[in-house]
Amino acid sequence: MCRVVEGDVQDVSKVQPKPTPELSHNSVGDDHGYNAIYYKSKLPSKCTRSMKVGEVERIQHYLQSKQLKNPSFIYAMQLDAEDQISNIFWADAKMMVDYIDFGDVVLRQLNHRFVGSDSFINDLCSCFFDHEEEEDFVNAWKVMLDVYGLWENEWLDKIFKDREKWALAYRRHIFCADVKAAQLHEDFTANLRKYLKSDSDVLSFFKHLGKTVNDWHYKELEANYDMNQHMPRLMGDVILLKHVRDVYTPKIFELFQQEYETCLNIVVNQCTENGSLFEYKVSIYGQLREFVVTYNLSDETVACNCMKFEFMGVLCSHALKVLDYRNIKVLPSHYILKRWTRDARV
Repeated sequence: MCRVVEGDVQDVSKVQPKPTPELSHNSVGDDHGYNAIYYKSKLPSKCTRSMKVGEVERIQHYLQSKQLKNPSFIYAMQLDAEDQISNIFWADAKMMVDYIDFGDVVLRQLNHRFVGSDSFINDLCSCFFDHEEEEDFVNAWKVMLDVYGLWENEWLDKIFKDREKWALAYRRHIFCADVKAAQLHEDFTANLRKYLKSDSDVLSFFKHLGKTVNDWHYKELEANYDMNQHMPRLMGDVILLKHVRDVYTPKIFELFQQEYETCLNIVVNQCTENGSLFEYKVSIYGQLREFVVTYNLSDETVACNCMKFEFMGVLCSHALKVLDYRNIKVLPSHYILKRWTRDARV
């Protein structure tokens, strides 16, 4: 799904085509009675960048031409407080299929401009994404404030008070398909950055983004072809790995195999039993930090307090250690998410 971001846009499922009356100079429609503007979702504020002369008409013509060529193409627009276009949403059939198959996670790209040294920006990003434990995050935040003398900075103080809404350490229970890796990946933003300047033509951005999305789809076709031609290498003759190699995509299998390799160096320090519940305390050999893994015999579920499965959808090395400890040699099917499998689109 694609959009130009200046604010929030309403759920497109609520945008319904309706007859268009005579159009005023600041509204957008077409000759077929389709009104792409959802007036109920107008923003209360004004956009920071105004459209250039003729830009609205060029965008309208571009979107209408795509709709004429492809009836499945839809678009919607959102206005600001002065009835100027603020957000534009569009999607074609391929995007809709992508959303159906992988819409359990949607990456919302928010662009902020930070003023400061590269080292500060790197440290700030590290606080955002690199600390999975609350204590580690808070300590890193305090160090950053000390190093740059920012204890009195009002903006940093405000966002720290709202840390449970954005810091990774407080969001591990929410499935994100490990999108933090996507957020830190610069290829996409670097490719589009020159088209996102305030003086750039929005239509040029539209066209370049469309080309980028088409390139992604082509790379997906290439990856699917390669996946069907080659099987990933196994680290050993392991039943568990053989099983998931036939199911997972190569990239996910590599991640899973790394977790399994790590689990070989994990030791079970303690086990307590309470009815059908078994609680294990495990740690990597030679390290003090322990993780708590719970196994439920009644429904054969396993859960770790690192919450890797809840966050990413792949079992962690700690949970794999407990499964192996209990002589479970085949990964239970409820820990194989369809989105990570070779049949994700089937």
